[in-house]
Amino acid sequence: MKKITKKQAMNKIEEILHAGSITLVTENVTEHTKLHDALFDSLDQVQFTIEFEKAFGISLKEDDISNLKTIGDYVNYAVHHSPFIR
Repeated sequence: MKKITKKQAMNKIEEILHAGSITLVTENVTEHTKLHDALFDSLDQVQFTIEFEKAFGISLKEDDISNLKTIGDYVNYAVHHSPFIR
């Protein structure tokens, strides 16, 4: 199976963020955007994590979640841990 690229991971994350179930406080999301700056509240962060796990077929551990600060951190995590994109 072919490994996903950073571009594919970023595109999928942008799709998750703009799907409508998550409230964004900014439309301009880059790899440097801190997740807590982009999302409206902690419920949106939980929803993002759930959608991220589903999209990339992975399950994040508490330690992983606490270390993922930026959108780029999530992109890199997906590239290194995900077998696919849904």
